[in-house]
Amino acid sequence: MLVRLCQVDKYAVSNAELAWHGTNIFTVMPEVFVSDESELKGRTVEELWNEEMMTITSKDGKYKAQLEALIAIDMEDTNDPNWKMFPSVEKLKWFNGDYEMNLKVMDWPQSYLLIYKSKVIYNEDTRKYVGDVSFTMTGFVSLDRNKFYDFGVLNKVADVYQNKPFDSSIRILPKKGWTPDELHGLEISLQTPSNSGYKNQNILKIYPPKN
Repeated sequence: MLVRLCQVDKYAVSNAELAWHGTNIFTVMPEVFVSDESELKGRTVEELWNEEMMTITSKDGKYKAQLEALIAIDMEDTNDPNWKMFPSVEKLKWFNGDYEMNLKVMDWPQSYLLIYKSKVIYNEDTRKYVGDVSFTMTGFVSLDRNKFYDFGVLNKVADVYQNKPFDSSIRILPKKGWTPDELHGLEISLQTPSNSGYKNQNILKIYPPKN
């Protein structure tokens, strides 16, 4: 009974965080998003998430889009109510650059799935700005890149797809096998969908404590 109550409390906190910040990553993945005290300066790590940067406007002002939410799920938590936002995990694959490897998400249960929901507010140049706003997570450095690319070992953040690469707005991050980039930190950012006048802006940038 106590375990069940703790789960309910965790989900309530996760939903509150999602409503307040537009993400629940700090509740679901607290061991991942940890910042050095010199970066926090008396703040909590959640306060480093910049909601204003969840909306991006192109340099020429002709395109504007918004990251509405970034939702994380611990794949080992089968009771999380946010599972309803994700496709059936049995149908999901992750991409390491080799489509023929057919890498199954369900083979890596000790991982986090993150789905991002975005919308275009306006697009006044549909020839230049094609598609949705881009979303990236950087700084999750593989401890062995050869294993990731040559042998299909999930040891850093990767794109998730259903039928073909890049057909979904989902990322997967394993709990082990990677290390944060000590020089550049961990970043979550948005980019305009354009090769001309490209714009990037960070929603979150943190420097995890050095071991």
